[in-house]
Amino acid sequence: MKINFVQFPLYDGIRKERLVASNITDAFGDWIYKNVAGLKAHLLAEKIFKSTAEVEIDEEEVDIIRRSTSMLPGLLADSLNDYLNKKEKEENHED
Repeated sequence: MKINFVQFPLYDGIRKERLVASNITDAFGDWIYKNVAGLKAHLLAEKIFKSTAEVEIDEEEVDIIRRSTSMLPGLLADSLNDYLNKKEKEENHED
């Protein structure tokens, strides 16, 4: 799955009426680096932090992101979960 963390679609509020393209490379990469244990999480944090466009995320990295959302603020957690659900649905339709 490819994700662009430089222009990530973030909800603008609890109503989830609008998505705003936001650069979450620093904040989310740094958050994973500080809060999620393991080498794979460390490498994912660096991948996100250093990204300048879409990056390929494997299933294990998607799982790390999904497991981390329960510890994130609601706005980012909901945006990430909904985005991952949408991308997985799109990929399943392609198969």
